[in-house]
Amino acid sequence: MSDSYEYYRRRWLNKPGHESTAFVYATIDNRYLDGDITIADCTRQITLSFYANNKKAYKNNLKKLDRLIGSLVEFREAYVKLYEEKYKEEFKQQ
Repeated sequence: MSDSYEYYRRRWLNKPGHESTAFVYATIDNRYLDGDITIADCTRQITLSFYANNKKAYKNNLKKLDRLIGSLVEFREAYVKLYEEKYKEEFKQQ
């Protein structure tokens, strides 16, 4: 890890034994208020940038993070609801 990182994390997203190399990788450079979050699954990958050179950009980045987190929480809730309502019994038989 470089000394220029205030924050540096890589987390594997799948349970052991799954073939996919899904991960989330996040860094914040301590020389600048500059961060990136990369999310990857199989061969698909996106990187979201959080660069701020002023207070307005910083506040916008916090809003972007809050919306991302909120969207992930809502997606999880909808995913669980669909499983419970439609697939739970079907998957029991597998």
